[in-house]
Amino acid sequence: MRLVGQGRDIIGKPVAEALPEIKNQGFIELLDCVYSTGEPYIGNETLLRVDKHGNGIMQDVYVNFIYQPLKNAKGEVTGIFAQGVDVTETVKARLQIQENEQFLNRLVSNLPGSVYRCEPESPWKTTYMSEGAYELTGYRPDEFTSDEVRWISIIYPEDLDYVISRTKEGITNREIFTLTYRIVTKSGALKWVWDRGVATYNENGEAVFIEGFTTDITERKTAEIEKQKLVAIIDATTDFVGLSTVDGDAMYINPAGLKILGWENIENQKILDCIYPEDRALARDVLLPSLFEKGHFRHEIRFLNEKTGDPVWMIWNGTSVRDPDTGKIIALAAICSDISGLREAKLALEISEKRLKKELDGMKQLHKLVSRLLACPDLQTALNEVLSATLQIVGANMGNIQLYDEQDQCLKIVAHIGFNDDFLEYFGEVTFGDDSACSMAMKRLTREIIEDVHLAPSFKKHLKIAESAGYRAVQSTPLLSRKGQLLGMLSTHYRQPCRPSERELRILDLYARQAADFIELFRSGEALRKSELRFKTYAEAMPQMAFVADAQGNIIYYNQRWYDYVGKMEGTEGWGWVDKPIHHPDDLQLTLHRWQESLHTGKPYEMEYRLCRHDGEYRWHLGRAVPMHDSFGNIEMWLGTNTDIHAQKQAVDALRKSEEYYKTMTDNTPVITWITRPDGHCSYLNKQWYEYSGQTPATGLGFGWLEVVHPDDYERTKYIFLDAGKKKIPFSMEYRLRQKDGRYKWHLVTGLPKFDDQKKFEGHIGAVIDIHERKMMEEKLQESEEFSRTLFESSPDSVKALDMDGRLLSINTRGKEMFLIDDPDGYKGVHWLDLWKGDYFAEALKAITKAQTGEVGHFRGIRENPKGEQRWWDVLVAPVYGPGEKVERLVSVSRDITKLKELEQQKDDFIGIASHELKTPVTSIKAYTQVLHSKFDQANDRQSADMLGKMDIQINKLTGLISDLLDVTKIEQGKMIFRKEHFEFHELVEEIVEEVQRTACNHEIITELAESKIVAYGDRDRIGQVITNYLTNAIKYSPRADKVVLSTSAGIRELVLSVRDFGLGLTREDHEKVFERFYRVGGKGYETYPGLGLGLYISSEIIKRHQGQVSVESRKGEGATFYFSLPLPQ
Repeated sequence: MRLVGQGRDIIGKPVAEALPEIKNQGFIELLDCVYSTGEPYIGNETLLRVDKHGNGIMQDVYVNFIYQPLKNAKGEVTGIFAQGVDVTETVKARLQIQENEQFLNRLVSNLPGSVYRCEPESPWKTTYMSEGAYELTGYRPDEFTSDEVRWISIIYPEDLDYVISRTKEGITNREIFTLTYRIVTKSGALKWVWDRGVATYNENGEAVFIEGFTTDITERKTAEIEKQKLVAIIDATTDFVGLSTVDGDAMYINPAGLKILGWENIENQKILDCIYPEDRALARDVLLPSLFEKGHFRHEIRFLNEKTGDPVWMIWNGTSVRDPDTGKIIALAAICSDISGLREAKLALEISEKRLKKELDGMKQLHKLVSRLLACPDLQTALNEVLSATLQIVGANMGNIQLYDEQDQCLKIVAHIGFNDDFLEYFGEVTFGDDSACSMAMKRLTREIIEDVHLAPSFKKHLKIAESAGYRAVQSTPLLSRKGQLLGMLSTHYRQPCRPSERELRILDLYARQAADFIELFRSGEALRKSELRFKTYAEAMPQMAFVADAQGNIIYYNQRWYDYVGKMEGTEGWGWVDKPIHHPDDLQLTLHRWQESLHTGKPYEMEYRLCRHDGEYRWHLGRAVPMHDSFGNIEMWLGTNTDIHAQKQAVDALRKSEEYYKTMTDNTPVITWITRPDGHCSYLNKQWYEYSGQTPATGLGFGWLEVVHPDDYERTKYIFLDAGKKKIPFSMEYRLRQKDGRYKWHLVTGLPKFDDQKKFEGHIGAVIDIHERKMMEEKLQESEEFSRTLFESSPDSVKALDMDGRLLSINTRGKEMFLIDDPDGYKGVHWLDLWKGDYFAEALKAITKAQTGEVGHFRGIRENPKGEQRWWDVLVAPVYGPGEKVERLVSVSRDITKLKELEQQKDDFIGIASHELKTPVTSIKAYTQVLHSKFDQANDRQSADMLGKMDIQINKLTGLISDLLDVTKIEQGKMIFRKEHFEFHELVEEIVEEVQRTACNHEIITELAESKIVAYGDRDRIGQVITNYLTNAIKYSPRADKVVLSTSAGIRELVLSVRDFGLGLTREDHEKVFERFYRVGGKGYETYPGLGLGLYISSEIIKRHQGQVSVESRKGEGATFYFSLPLPQ
């Protein structure tokens, strides 16, 4: 009754009357059902709406109830026992828990990262992973919880040890641990993550699981790295970079800036302290205030070097730094460049002058082309003009223009230069699937460049026609309408492999634009609109100010660049420019006179004058205009341009001043200076030469200066001088020059080659320095026997002086001790070669022969000492030069290396024993691995099988290393067996290439085999081992390339195989050592490549034992080509 809010007065009433509120809730019907069927009914957590407190307010109540029928002896239902229990609080509590769980799940799912739970021991089996894992890693949460993917497997390898160590430390110390590390996502992307975790422990204090949160911090980390890079760049730059407060207190100056200022630090320094005292007023009163007004300035000013007190001329670029939120200036920044070097200034002027000249020439060519195009009567003529001009300006050998046929969906040649009929027939119609340069450009609607058709795999099927036409490189630029629709193609072809320069490509784009415009205009049939659009497009696109005038000289059009230059000035059309302050007052009258003269005569107009820019600065311009005639020859209009040549004028003026300065400087320097032309003709000698020699420019220039050279030095001097000119290399030599009083003095002359910016040789520039006193002192020093004896006796090695025939002249004290010599006179006159026996006699003969010719000979050999002991010696034989650079004596230096050779022998013995002892257990391990791999495959245990597969790969690497060590042992012991036979060489090459290509997934092995069949004689397997080593090395050391090239050739007596890669390359020092045993190339980029340095050594020994040779050609950073040659059977 408490449940339904009723008293005892309801007893005896029908249920429907006693509890009317439950009448429509199904309970009355349930009672009727139980009564009629005699079957009990049980309700669990059933919702009941009742007036529980009798206040008329209905409430939801959850009840567990039972309706139990009461029966008599006959089994008839006589009543129903009803029992109910209020479980409202229990149900509501559970529903609240469910709602909380749903809220928590939504919260976890929407976190910008992943919530996880995992086991505390590696490999950290995941038991829960939130939905955020997918966005973070690309893997679904169930992939982690089902062990398809383990979190430890996606941690970047370099960070794994750190993560494991830090996690263990956090568990041990019972603390929350945070980590920052990288992961590799499912797509292969690298992400930085921030991981915060904590372990939960049981009653025994053992960690039972780890819970934590991981989120993506890649953007933040990237920003930090970029900031570090920026700081590193600023610290590394040679420019001055500084930051100060708005009050001028120095906040930061980079190392280069501190060096320029001679400061140790910026403590208590003001920004004005940087400035040279005489320029501080300018900085304080003009430049710094402009930062607050305009936000920036650029000005030349002198800085002060505090240590030397010297001024340093700088270009000061000042900028104000503003708060992005308030716009308030919070700091002042400065970037300053040292401009005090005269050489750098001169070079900059020369480069600027030549660049401007090139651009001016390019504009002239473009101007001429536009003039011709404007007169073209039809499309064909216009396209022929564009093609001809394009080939001329970009230096191409041949080319064509194709038009796109929309109906046939192909390109058709309509204009061409330099092609034969075979080419025109072959490429007469090009479709989207032809894989030629123009076809690929047509598909992509972007320029296609093939720098060498021989190296382009996609062009392979067109090689024959390309060779017939005679070109190696090609570029194709699509001709697109203004709406981006394909109209045609402009292609240029080159006889040599090349890539057009950026300037040439810009010109190509401009000419392609012109061609495309003409195609559109001619197709439209509106000749007048075509002409106007063509000119306007050109005029608005060109870098100059362009104008159009009518036949009477009235300006009827200016392009936008004119208005950008003069500003908002109005009324410059017609003859209004005469009354405006545009031309410099000193130039205006002459400008008017020249312009009116051209209008009268009809001749092209050209003049240099100064025009006023909108900021008030006058700049030099080159004004040009050409008349345009109608069909009757009458002038219809004038087309003109104004080209800014201010920098060029300044450069020419500066160059003139620089040349005057150079002459003044060299005439006042204490040394003789000179300049030659490329043919060796001396074009300049400074004043000091004429004062010293007594010559005049008429007698000294050209080759007249040689008459002053000492007769004994004449031929040598002339040869070295002319040879350096032919080879375009620096040179230095000593010779004697005659003074005007007839005396000769020793001088040192040095010369450096000069090149222009196109790398064209312009001759030499050099200096002559008086070294007479030094030369006299050197000769006296060389004549001193005490000096020679001290040097001779101080060596810790055995040193022997020999005459040119190799006979012993003297031996030092250490040599006497080594050879137990009591009477050195007994050795004098003994021939040094007689000290060596057997094979070492031949080595000694080679060494002494090299020394006699001016080179250094070197070999190692065994010789008995007087005690009969066999001793190993490392021997150098070197030339000793006398006057005139002539070899007069020889010197032999011998070092006892017996102990070193004994250690090497012990090492070889150990390698032989170790490799033999390792081979058997490794073979057994490999066999067991293969058996286990097969069992796991049969049991469909892919994870175990894959792990054994990786293990098998490592065993194969170990087997290869052991085989290399065994080969080395056999080579050293002379036990390597060769089973020589005749075999077809190319069959072996193709087998090896096919085998290596299977495992070289990222490289294509391109073969360029000699056309004729080659029959070789040798051990087929061993030679195959060499080819395999060459190929695998090429692939291994060119990770960023996608191909290697194997080539063969054969002559009458030998065959040659080469393997070329496009990888890291070798230094000159590496060339000499790369085939030595255990030698590994070092330096940046090589540290990640494993190996013992045996492969090339074994390869070279195999080839040598076939009477062949090995070699390498390479430059650092440009790849390498390894060769071997074998004699052919005769």
